Amino acid sequence: MKNDIPLGHIRGIRVGLSWSALLIAGFYVYILATYQFPREAWGLASSAYWFAGIVGAAAFFASLFVHEMSHALMARRQGVGVKGITLWLLGGYAELESEPRTSGAQFLIAVVGPASNLVLGAIFWTAHRQVAGSPDVFTGGYGTESLVAVTLGWLAFVNVLLGVFNLLPAAPLDGGQLFSAAIWAVTGRRSAGRRWAAYAGVALGALGAGYGLVSMQSNDSMNGIWFMFIGWWIVSVALADLRRTGVENTLSTMTAGDAMIPNPPIVPDALTIDRAIGPAWSGVVPAAVCAQAPDGRITGVLTAAQLSNIDPTSRATIPLAQLAFPIDRVAIAATDEPLSALLDRLRGNAVGRVLILERDGRVAGTVGIAELDAAARRRPRAVPATR
Repeated sequence: MKNDIPLGHIRGIRVGLSWSALLIAGFYVYILATYQFPREAWGLASSAYWFAGIVGAAAFFASLFVHEMSHALMARRQGVGVKGITLWLLGGYAELESEPRTSGAQFLIAVVGPASNLVLGAIFWTAHRQVAGSPDVFTGGYGTESLVAVTLGWLAFVNVLLGVFNLLPAAPLDGGQLFSAAIWAVTGRRSAGRRWAAYAGVALGALGAGYGLVSMQSNDSMNGIWFMFIGWWIVSVALADLRRTGVENTLSTMTAGDAMIPNPPIVPDALTIDRAIGPAWSGVVPAAVCAQAPDGRITGVLTAAQLSNIDPTSRATIPLAQLAFPIDRVAIAATDEPLSALLDRLRGNAVGRVLILERDGRVAGTVGIAELDAAARRRPRAVPATR
């Protein structure tokens, strides 16, 4: 989302537009203005078709926005934070701060997206019928009224298509999330649902790519390339989901205490960087340093990555409290929490480390991506069998 074109914030949710979305928007405008609309509402000036093409493409992206905003608002309602929404080449995505806590929450977050498109499809179809009036208008050649009707009809069609396609039970589509939630609800294991949804995604993507290859050999190169690209994308994301599931299974057998770098230095937050870090390091660079207020509270965390970006000449004047990440921005976990739970807390976290506390509140250590990677490569501990 860092390289997106910012479109602003709606209800506190950042909305951005990927540069790739501009390419596909231009493609839609061109196809609508030069092929789709002239074929169905003939006899108008080319400027009318181009205007309708721009309006149609803009309304389509507005529909994508409604789809993603539905996910985001439902996620918030289920207690899941939302970092932002991005519209891109293949539609859009809402970036959540963490996984839903229950299968029911996952189901609700997933289902509202396709449902919103089906509702929009019904609205556009109703408007299409109202504008068209007589069935004779569908034959085309009736001027601006028929062009408006055709535009509304196209919007109804693409919204219904988007809703139905997203309900296919395969990752990474919304239907894959629904399928995953159902398996999770039955088995009680989130990983089982994700794994089977990923398998379905690989199968669906392979079928799509295969259909695209056959289409290209049948001289339908445009559809063939498109189906192959969509199929490749679905397979790639589904395989990534499978890999992530394997990592989570491994990490779920360990605790945060197993992987943490223990006993980070704790120094007064009023000290300058030079005075605070110099004694703490003692020639060895720690992954993190905790800043402490005079009353003993931990007020922030300074990482080695932050320190490397500071001009060495400024270390003698900048206090630790000014540079350290405030504690309210630092992800926190207990030593006995499953290591897999830290994946979500590290995802997109600017600090890059989770502060690990003992159950009595004492600082025990920190964990970053490097420690998670190292833990994932270890042999999992044996888990006692349950009856």
